[in-house]
Amino acid sequence: MVSVEVYIFLQFILVNFSLLNFHTEEIPKSQNYQSSFEHPDVDVFIPIKNGKPELLEKTLEAVKELEYSQDKVHIYVGDDTNNDRLKAEIEQVCQKFQCNYIYSGVQKQFKAGMLNILLSKSSSPIILMLDYDQIPVKSLLKDTLAELYANERSEDIAFVQCAKRFVDLNSIGKKFSSLLYLQYFEVAQKSKNKRGTVLFAGSTAIFKREVLQTIGGFTTDSLTEDTDTSIVLMTEGYRGIYLSKVGSFGQVPCTYKDQLSQISRWALGASQTFRLRFWKILKSRHLSLGQKSDLLATTGITIGFPIIFLYGLLLTSLIPLGINTPRLVVGHLFSFPISSYIGIPIIGIVTYIIILSEAFTVVENEPNLKQVYKWRHLPIMAIIGLSTTILILFTGIYGLLNIESPRSKKARWSRNYHVFRNSIIYFVLGLAVITIAIKGLYEELMNATYALWQGVALLVPLPVSLWLSFTEKCK
Repeated sequence: MVSVEVYIFLQFILVNFSLLNFHTEEIPKSQNYQSSFEHPDVDVFIPIKNGKPELLEKTLEAVKELEYSQDKVHIYVGDDTNNDRLKAEIEQVCQKFQCNYIYSGVQKQFKAGMLNILLSKSSSPIILMLDYDQIPVKSLLKDTLAELYANERSEDIAFVQCAKRFVDLNSIGKKFSSLLYLQYFEVAQKSKNKRGTVLFAGSTAIFKREVLQTIGGFTTDSLTEDTDTSIVLMTEGYRGIYLSKVGSFGQVPCTYKDQLSQISRWALGASQTFRLRFWKILKSRHLSLGQKSDLLATTGITIGFPIIFLYGLLLTSLIPLGINTPRLVVGHLFSFPISSYIGIPIIGIVTYIIILSEAFTVVENEPNLKQVYKWRHLPIMAIIGLSTTILILFTGIYGLLNIESPRSKKARWSRNYHVFRNSIIYFVLGLAVITIAIKGLYEELMNATYALWQGVALLVPLPVSLWLSFTEKCK
């Protein structure tokens, strides 16, 4: 038992370590970069599958308005649509904007497979990555290229990543979805920028073609090809830069069900990368101990949560047997021992509140977001975050056990998530855990207290799911 608790605390320590530098931010080198640089040819990669043609059209309009020599911008739209009518509409939009339209049929390697097809069909030295519904700001190419060329040892730089922002935040669920990205970019990526472990975020970034080619293109073994490709590049001695500027505006998932499907893919992909790259990270001569810890914490967190959950259920099962297990004591408050049954939940809550709070401080400096988010929303967002964590608990285990590998027939890009069914199951389980915990409080205080924490948490997804379903606003 103590060994499991040591692992849980170690995971929390690694997560907090990976965020140590979030409050300090480097000034972009491009701010002081006065020399003009040669404008290289740029290939714009836009993968799409069953997307909305009207959103693609808006993105292509914005690409045509980039502050860059348009004769050097070459647009490649990679289509994997399996609906003939929709495919025809997408192709028509591409013809309107004189894009290179490439249809591949159904892709077994998902987004990474499509990107590699585009890589083989194009030739420019710089690649701009965009999602079809991510409208770039006019200065995106100019800003990212300036940052790339302003950096010393630019030969080691594989990509420059900008921040994403989102529009139409007209419901609490969409605000939560947008806040996830604020946490990722304005907390995690800023910290990683200081440590040299910046991750590619799927779009709104430029890549050097020659560097991608050294690893054979985008990796296809993880559903999160962006994170996986970034880590493989780092193990080979390359790095990315996070430019703390808004590079694009896009759409967040319309419903909580869609958001859970997306987060589930992120969790599954992260655990796949953890399994695939664990030893590669540890053995890399190009990574420091701090960088290795950072990357393992980032990819391993989706495995840590189900371990905490299963550990709590094990403790609950021991209560009726009258067994009180050994505990890891982390300190004392006066003469009362603060052990893991209090420490684990508190550390988890405090860590998440810190991340949320830092994201909210960013909002203060952006007028558009300041109108959307208020500090009173923080507890609400924390509760939705808890609900989301519980509902996607076991996707991390799937990746660790090599279930739903991108190369398997069972792999799915978007999971049909049964929100209410799963919420009810967790609610019933939570009631059972609470009942057992209350009965055992007087005799097995430690196990019962930990179980009580978990039982209450398991109740959260059902009311959150019901509430968000009534507040969803979809066009």
